[in-house]
This record gives sequence, structure tokens and C-alpha cells, in this order.
Amino acid sequence: MQGMTGMWGGVGSNLIGAAADPDPGETEYFGGRGLLTVGGQNEVNYWSIENTNNASNFGEMSNSEITNNGSAANTENRCVWAGGDSSADTEMMYLTSNSSSSASDFGDMTIERHAPVSSSNGVRQGIACGSGPGGTNLSSIEYITPASTGNGTNFGNATVARHGRDSVNGGAMMLMANGQDPHTDVIDYVHLSTTGNASNFADTTSARTFGSGCNSDPGSGQLRGVFCAGFSTMSQQADYITIATQANAQDWGELLQGYFYRCASGTNGPRGYVAGGTGGGNEITYMTIESTNTCVAGGDIMNSGDAVASQGPAS
Repeated sequence: MQGMTGMWGGVGSNLIGAAADPDPGETEYFGGRGLLTVGGQNEVNYWSIENTNNASNFGEMSNSEITNNGSAANTENRCVWAGGDSSADTEMMYLTSNSSSSASDFGDMTIERHAPVSSSNGVRQGIACGSGPGGTNLSSIEYITPASTGNGTNFGNATVARHGRDSVNGGAMMLMANGQDPHTDVIDYVHLSTTGNASNFADTTSARTFGSGCNSDPGSGQLRGVFCAGFSTMSQQADYITIATQANAQDWGELLQGYFYRCASGTNGPRGYVAGGTGGGNEITYMTIESTNTCVAGGDIMNSGDAVASQGPAS
């Protein structure tokens, strides 16, 4: 997603020096279930990331505009959607991933956000950037605590003001990349357990916008973030960063098809997925995140189109 997560915990780095986040428990919060919405539609897709089965109907969003240019992330079994097109206003909605049902109201963001990004450290969810009222690009970041419904709280600012960015989770960190007006290749990051402004991480291999991101499992010692697709030159490509090493992204390889614009991703730890987008059709592509250029075809989402996605445990 545009909502991407892994397990909680600090990230060791000779350059970043992250402090460990509060440990929320022993439950893996990235989970094994993919959750995805298609722009302008109320239905929520779900499926097992481990298998190659087709998606089924999970429930519905009460406002389809939150599925259009929104963002999503999860904390244990609660997945929060935020942002979207103009009529979504400041609304946030949540799903409980282990119980098929329609979404409920979560609260309001501090400002309207069109095409923001979201990421979680297992306790807090950051919601960042996007474009605000009048189409002005935003650099602001806010946060919520998904375990309790409520409104967003100011966190700080990203290093660039853009919408259509991608994000990955780095354990304690939220990393944001790319974006438009103008296109950028900047990657920046914050530590979600504190508040404050973002710092520069490095650059992706190509400036683009409206791709997606997923990451492997920091709890197993594997911690790679992958930025997938995006307009314009990376429609079928992906690049990756090793989150403990502050360095520019490297080529990951090709996806099975050109997802182009507004695709969505999620993860179960070792395995990531990409689905939706203007060129993606219905097919879900799976990747082994820690191995470059390793994609296999999955099942199909219920309907094609621009997408927002996350993941969560099935039980």
C-alpha cells in the first residue's frame, strides 16, 4: 500500500540507529490475508497470500471514495484506510482482518489528503503527504493508534511535498518514496515511535509516481523494502532497499505484467503481492521479496482497476 507492513521492532543500522519500538506482543501483525479495494467500488477483496486462490468478498466500505486514491496499513488484525478522493474528506475507516464484515468509522485525519501513503510499526500508523484542499501537495505527517478509534495527531513533515508516493515498513520506521508534481526519486523516513520531521534515506532507481511497496519480515532478520511499478518508466519493474543500510535502491527485476499507475501491494513476510492498477487487470503477482526477479502468477481479484491494499492475520 499503498499500505505496507512487517513485524515491529527496532532496526539496527550504522547510519540510522533506530531505537526499538514498544513490543506490542507476540502476534505477527502482517498476517497472511490480503485485503484490497478497487477505486470507486465498495467491495473489499480478500484472499490467502500463501496460496494462489482468487479473491472473495470480505465486506464493504460505506464510502467508495476512500477506495479511490486512498492508503491503508495494518496493526495486528485492524486495517485502517485513510485518504481518497474529494468526497472522502478527512474520513478514515477500518476493517478487522480476521472477521469478514463491512468497514466501520475510525475517525478523521487532521486534513483532507488525496493519494497519501500509510505505514505501521505495530503500534502506530503514520499517514503522510498527498494533496490537500485546492490540490496543494502536502509534506505533513500525522499518526493514529489503530487499537483505539480516534482522530489523527500531527507528527511532523516529510522532506518533500508530493502526492502519489509509495511506502514500505522498516520495523520501527516508515519509509516513503517517489511521488509527483514534479516526479521525484527521494526516499525519506521517520521513526514512528517518536514524533518529528523525516530525514533523507537515499534515492530510488527512477523517479515515478503511484506505484506501491511491500517489505519482508524484520523479525526474521530479513528486512528488504521493494518499490513496485509506477508511472512512467517503471510500469513493470521493481527496485529494492536494504533498510538497515542507508543506500540507493537497486534493481529488483521485472513483474509479470505492467501494472503502471495506482497498483497496490501487501505482504505476509517472505512473500509480497502486487495487484490492480491501470494496466494490471485482475491478476495478482507474487514475489519472493528476499530473492530478486522471482515472480509467480496468483489468482484474480474480483474487479480490475486502481487499488488500495494491505494485509492482516486470518485468525
